[in-house]
Order: sequence, then C-alpha cells, then structure tokens
Amino acid sequence: THQQASSWREDRYGYVSRHIGAKYRARTLKDVMLTRVHALCAIALLLALRAPAAAAAAQALPIYKSHILHAYPGTTPTIDGTLDPAEWADAFAFTSTDWVSQFSPVSNRTDLFMHGFVKKDATWLYFGFNVTDDIVYAYDVPAWLPSVNPYANELTPRGFPWFGDEMELLFYGGQGDPYSDAIVAGNASQWQMVVNTHKSRLGGVGTGGLLEGEPRQSPAAWDQYQQWILAGAQVAATRVYPREAGAAARTYTIEWAVRYDPCVTMATGEVYNASWPDTLVRFNIALGDVDTPAAGDGNFANIHHEQWLSGLVDLRTQIRYFGELVMHRTR
Repeated sequence: THQQASSWREDRYGYVSRHIGAKYRARTLKDVMLTRVHALCAIALLLALRAPAAAAAAQALPIYKSHILHAYPGTTPTIDGTLDPAEWADAFAFTSTDWVSQFSPVSNRTDLFMHGFVKKDATWLYFGFNVTDDIVYAYDVPAWLPSVNPYANELTPRGFPWFGDEMELLFYGGQGDPYSDAIVAGNASQWQMVVNTHKSRLGGVGTGGLLEGEPRQSPAAWDQYQQWILAGAQVAATRVYPREAGAAARTYTIEWAVRYDPCVTMATGEVYNASWPDTLVRFNIALGDVDTPAAGDGNFANIHHEQWLSGLVDLRTQIRYFGELVMHRTR
C-alpha cells in the first residue's frame, strides 16, 4: 500500500540559511545539513551581538509553507495516462492537503483534491497525479475564454498554457541567490512545464498533454521547452474519466516522465546521475482548476483554484520559495 508521506513544514532552517546570505550549492543531503548548521551558528552569533536588530530583521523574513518530496528507485511505469496502481505501488505518495492557495481556497475534497506519486529509475524521473474535481474545464462546461485573454487556448506565447485543469512542474538544480526574486530562466537547470487536460503541443486543442510553460515570453525558453516536447525529453499523458451517474465530481489522471538528460541538470552543468548520493533540488508543483467564470469571480482570468506545493500567495514561482525534492540513490 501507498504510505502517506507528505511532510510539510515551515522552512525555518531553509529561510535562515538563505536570508543570511549562505549561497549554498549542496549536492548531497549531508552538504545541506552542514550548511544549515553553519547558518544557524552564524545567526546565533548575530543575535548575541545585536539581539534587538537581529530579532527585528528575523521577524521581517517571510516564513512559507513548504513540502519535501522523495523520489526512490522503482519500476518503470508506462506513460499512458491510466495510473495503474500496480505500476505506482513503489512510488512515494503525497496529496494536495494543506497546499498554498493562490486564488480561492479549496472547500472540500470534492471541490478539488489530488493524490500524487513520484519515483525514479536509471534514466527518468516519474510523476503520477490522480485528481478529483467537481467541474472539469471543456468536459463539464464549454471551453470558455477569460476576458483578460481571448487567445488563452492558442498554442503560442500569447496563450495561457495553464488555463484549464492542469498540473505544473517547476525545477531548479541549484540554490540561487537567497535575496533574489528570480523565476526560472527556462533552461536545462531551471524550468517550468505544464500538462493540461484540454490542450497540448503534440495533440492540439482538445487533446491533453504537455505544453510549453513559463517564462513563455522568452523566445529561448519557449524554443527549449518545445524542443524537449518534440524530442521526447519530457513525456506526459492525461485521461479524463466519465462522471458516474449522480456523482458530485469526476476524476482525471496524469502521468509525466522527465528524462535526466537534459532536463535534470544541476546548476554546475552536470546532468543528474542516478548513482549519485541522495541529491536535493528545489522543486514546486501547481494544481490548476478552471470551472465557470462565476466560480473564479475576482480572481485573475477567473481561475477558480491554483494550489501550490510550496510558497506564499503571489510568491510561489520565485525560486527561493520552492519546496524540495530529494532523489535517493537507494530505497
């Protein structure tokens, strides 16, 4: 059986080490812990020397909700969108419980809820998502367009790849500037990609799958993302299940594979190798939900829900507010 192992915490160690200027580039968990111990020692010294000023500064630092995910070696699943339980029985399991709400909060598990899975093999990182949703865009309601962008479903940079029911993966293979509000640049060591249930690069509008993510206005990022999709460096499949008679919600599933070479590249330029010691990277996941225009009234583009693994409202795509993914060498 899947073990529920989602562990969110206010990232006190993380924000201390980042905000005193420790630009750690740890590749192993041992390196990370040593860095955080050094950071805590440094902050303790600062507090001893300048307690009032240091305490005031610490109070001004944002504490954000964050989760850690773990990818252990497992069997290789078939990426067909069906999320076969036998194929994912050896995966690390997590849910969208207590994720950060960018827009309207989720009211209950019928409104929106996700079971997620992650694992790895020698070459690929795998994600599976089983989503319960009361209204699936373009299935339960027409594929309406938001007033802020009548081209939202266009598969160009002026479209909104994340408009609809969707999941996003955000990856950063380094630690970055602790004071920077930078988002990912859109290259092999820092990227944001989208899987939408209603549109895709390979299948077009009406067929779910992978889409180029952010920053989509960057020609370099857009071209890189599209090249990965066309070359099969990332592969995804979706399936929207029929609504059972009288049911308050329906289910859709997503399976997503990310090849290490080139998409799991460290900030040092090294492509991740499954034989490395346990390796930590910065990571975030989004679960997007578009229902009716009225359901999202007051939200940008009338999006109803946008739930995030880690971060704060309006601070979920900045790298320093990502959560963490540990890729383990062994179980």
